[in-house]
Formats: sequence, C-alpha cells, structure tokens
Amino acid sequence: MLDKKTYRETFSALHASGDTLKEVYDMIEKRRRGSLGRSFLAVAAVVALMLALCAVAYAADWFGFRALLRPGTTEFEGQTYNNISLTQPQAVPPGLDSSIAEKVENSKAAWAEFSAWRVEHDPMKELPEVFQGVLGMGITDLEDGGAELQCNTEDGLETRYATPEEYAQFRALMDELNRYDGEYAQGYGVSWAGEAQALRDIAAKYGLDLLGGFRVLWSSETTGLTGEGFYTNAELAEMTAEFGNSGSVFYEPPAGFDKVYYYDEGSFGLKFYLEAPSGAGQLSCYGYNSVYSTLSSGGVMSWEADLSSFTERRHTAPDGTELTILSNGSDAYIYVYLEDSFFAMHVYGAEDMSDADVDYAADAINYSNIGR
Repeated sequence: MLDKKTYRETFSALHASGDTLKEVYDMIEKRRRGSLGRSFLAVAAVVALMLALCAVAYAADWFGFRALLRPGTTEFEGQTYNNISLTQPQAVPPGLDSSIAEKVENSKAAWAEFSAWRVEHDPMKELPEVFQGVLGMGITDLEDGGAELQCNTEDGLETRYATPEEYAQFRALMDELNRYDGEYAQGYGVSWAGEAQALRDIAAKYGLDLLGGFRVLWSSETTGLTGEGFYTNAELAEMTAEFGNSGSVFYEPPAGFDKVYYYDEGSFGLKFYLEAPSGAGQLSCYGYNSVYSTLSSGGVMSWEADLSSFTERRHTAPDGTELTILSNGSDAYIYVYLEDSFFAMHVYGAEDMSDADVDYAADAINYSNIGR
C-alpha cells in the first residue's frame, strides 16, 4: 500500500497539482489488490550517524542488518522499533573492496558533518525562551498581538504565552524560512537558504553530487489513468534503462507498479508487485539504488519491531550477483554493494513468504544493468 506519508514526502517536489496527485493516490488505493504493506517513512537524519551502530545489533551478531540499521530506536504507540535505511549503506562489511568502502565512508562522513552543522546553526535556537524545548505547537493569536501556545514537550502538554515582541520575532523567522522554495530532495530536510548553502558547501568538500532534479512515473494499469507521466507496466520496466543504467533493471515486466522515480545523478526508486510463486499472495517490493558519489541522508525508512526474528543467507542472482537476504517469513530485506551504488530492497505484503518467494523477488532485478 502506498502510505500517505510516503506519498506526501516522495512527491512534494513534483509540479503537478495537489488534486492530480490525490487522484493518482486514490486510484492506486482502489485498484491495488489487498496488500499488508508497511509504511516507508522519510525522516531527517540525525547526528547519531557519526556514532557506532547500536550495541544490540553487534551483540546479537546480526551482521547482515549492519548495512541497513541506523543508530537508535523509535518509540511509537508503546512499541520500540529499529530504524532501517534503504537509501544509504550504514556500515562497511569486512572484505568489501577498498575502493567501494572508501566511497561509502566518504558519503557517510559528509552527511555526519552536515547533520552536525544543522544542529549547531539551528535558527530556532535564536528564538525567545518561550519557544524552546517544543516538539510541536499550536498557536492562537491574541488581541494584544501576542499568542497562546499549546506546546507538546518531553514532559507533556503545556500552555505558554508569547508577548507581542516574542511572537513578532517568531513570525519574522517563519516568514524567512517559508521563502525558501527547496531545490533539493526533501530527504535532506533543508528548510532555509543558509542550510541549503551549507549542504552545497559540504557536498563540494567531499566531491559529492546532490539529489536535485527528480521525475516520477506512474503505471496507467495500476491507476487506470492516462496522460503525461503514465505508462504501461512494460513501458515502465523498459524505461528504467534511461536512469543512467546500461539496460532495463527488470528481466520482464512485473505484475504491477505503484511508481518509478529517479534523480538526475542516477539514484532511483522502484515500487512494484509480483505474484508469489508459492501462492502466498502478492509480494510488494520497494527497491532503491543509492549512488555512492551522491550525498545521501539514508532517510527512507521502514521499521521492524524484532530483528531477532530474521535469518541471514546468501543468494546468487541469475546474473551472478551475490546478494545478502534477511527474512522472517513476512518481511525480507535484500541488498548488494555494487561497484558504483548500493541497491537495497524490502519485500513484504504476503504472509508465510517462503525462501523461494523471496528469491523470486530478488531474481526479478538484473543487477548487472544498474549503473553506467
């Protein structure tokens, strides 16, 4: 299922009208056969990227997840979730080609530096004390020019009052931030011009490209819509050859697509569906190719509650590519360090997925065609 948060964050850079995008989303929701897909959540990376991966992963020796597992956990509705990234390798395995390892570490170091810069130069720190320590806030204008603030803090909800002078300072900063129209991918979390300049400077320092120009392609068969940006499943599969690849990344068109999207510098994402050969149902597959020479936030996420339920194994794809597969019967993660990029894919949606089902999804991709 294409969740609404992913929809908003992935496609905010598009120039189509909100009504058009909502129609696409609604049609996908109506036409998609039942899927138990979990959400992919785009979140801003934090300074913790500079730290070692969380100790529990190492203690349990889940080496396979070290490539995907971001530090820390997320609390949601009373449950603790591990944070898994599909868009930036999070560790370098022993024995990885040194030239690839250097590229991975270079991009991670750049993102860590940008994250640290952002914390140090957070413009919100310049606001009056009444606005500090707030996780979320509702504002009611008062007749005297001040404001009543309903603040969500780490200690719970509280009501605060901003004087007219304090509120004017807040509004001036918001006006400044709102003037920034965002020329880079939303995954960077850039919200003001000074932050964008820092991103450019740090990317240049490390010799990295930035995710900018972006295009999304939709399936006319999944949505039932036609026109610009809509293509048949066969056309979408063939068009992946245009993303800086040496040919289509599919051996044959999958059963269906939600979307295909790509950036000018060669990174791309795929959301497609396959029928499980075991008869377990429909497999939802979300793959992302992250180019090493691009500054990546590692911010496209899925959450898993219990990594200990997964087993790790190796699998050789039809083109000879050696893949790492992590699976637990209802979810699977597949990844490989290619010469110029990291490809990772989440497979989910069918109950009681067999190893053969997961292998079928892994074998749908022609890894040798990824990249120039």
